[in-house]
Amino acid sequence: MATIPSTADEFHARAAKFLDLIVFTLIPYPIISYPTAFLQNPLNGKTGVIIMSVRGEKVATKRITANPNLCVPLYLMASYAYYVEDNPIFSDDFFDRLGRKLLKKWGEIDHYHKSYLNADMLAAGTFLGDYPSIVSGAVADWNSTYD
Repeated sequence: MATIPSTADEFHARAAKFLDLIVFTLIPYPIISYPTAFLQNPLNGKTGVIIMSVRGEKVATKRITANPNLCVPLYLMASYAYYVEDNPIFSDDFFDRLGRKLLKKWGEIDHYHKSYLNADMLAAGTFLGDYPSIVSGAVADWNSTYD
């Protein structure tokens, strides 16, 4: 039978072990082949990885293949999730590939939010501009569906 921690230090030690078991299960870096996020347990400083949802990336890939114009909103959503919410919806690798595809198809892309982006941002693999007002809601919807 588990006992109730009698001190704050004991509570934090147990909580840290729990987080390590549930969220921060360490995976040797060379075998990581799925989208991952590197995190640090705030209670004990251990660094671990979590495997991110691949489902959202598969859906995004299908949508982009069918309609390359969707690279624009997906890039904006991914940037917002990463830079503003600090909660990425795609792996770094997928985001980089999305930016390269958008840059490659730049002349063909026709989307009303294209003006928020430019080739320099895409080449650098970043976004530091203003976001269309619809983006935050789109990210929330994406997370509720694919997270």
